[in-house]
Amino acid sequence: MSLPLTEDQTFEHWDTATEPLSVGIYINCVFRNCQFSNANFMDCRFTECRFEDCDLSNAEVAGTAFQEVTFAGCRLLGVAWEDCKPLLLQLRFEKCQLDYGVFGALPMEGTVFSDCSVREADFTGTSLKGADFSGTDLTDARFENAQLQNADFRTAENFTIHPAHTDLKGARFARQEAWRLLQGYGLKFE
Repeated sequence: MSLPLTEDQTFEHWDTATEPLSVGIYINCVFRNCQFSNANFMDCRFTECRFEDCDLSNAEVAGTAFQEVTFAGCRLLGVAWEDCKPLLLQLRFEKCQLDYGVFGALPMEGTVFSDCSVREADFTGTSLKGADFSGTDLTDARFENAQLQNADFRTAENFTIHPAHTDLKGARFARQEAWRLLQGYGLKFE
């Protein structure tokens, strides 16, 4: 069964409470100021799409493919990203709220989280090699068994990462914030 294809379209002020999202393939589409909270994106495929100032809080993304997708200024609270398709997954987040998101063991190499809030998110087992967390608030985010090789935390804020439980080879940190790597050991700094 082939899915309906939608290409090169801009959708503005779409509200899935009144008009559900059709299962299909969306290529090079822009979604602007849309209300997708609690929406069902199951089994959709988004390729080279951009979401601007949209609310996708608690959206259902099981079986959804996100390939070269950018989210800018979006609310993405409580999204279970771990349920989306990992094949060719490529995401970029700019000035987004991703609090309480669950990323599971996704392959998210090179993902950009620029000036985002990713509070209490769960990156347990996630591959974030080369990820960029510039200007991102990571308060209470969990990184146990994550692969953070060459990730950039130089301007990230409020992170707690346990080096004994995380691969940090080549990761970059600002000198004044490097003490955060020792927080899990119960040390006191004066």
